[in-house]
Amino acid sequence: MEDYQKCKAYRGNVIYSEDKDTLISKENSYILVREGIVKGIFKELPNGFPKENIIDWGNKLIIPGFCDMHVHAPQFLQRGMGMPRRILMPGE
Repeated sequence: MEDYQKCKAYRGNVIYSEDKDTLISKENSYILVREGIVKGIFKELPNGFPKENIIDWGNKLIIPGFCDMHVHAPQFLQRGMGMPRRILMPGE
């Protein structure tokens, strides 16, 4: 049995993509998260889920975010190299 004390449930209108051609919309649903990992999206919460662990966003959208937090090591030495150069605009 899942230890729901370590979980959070975010309620709202959940929209996400399964692939580049498919958009999924689940109104008034819950995203169940345990230790930063999404465990699932549910229309109803499991029995025994603590009410104090529910964050209700009402009719707002809940969508995945994208954080690109990587750096390419070979580019590191080139940082700032183009700063004194003028950017050419189309037609110049």
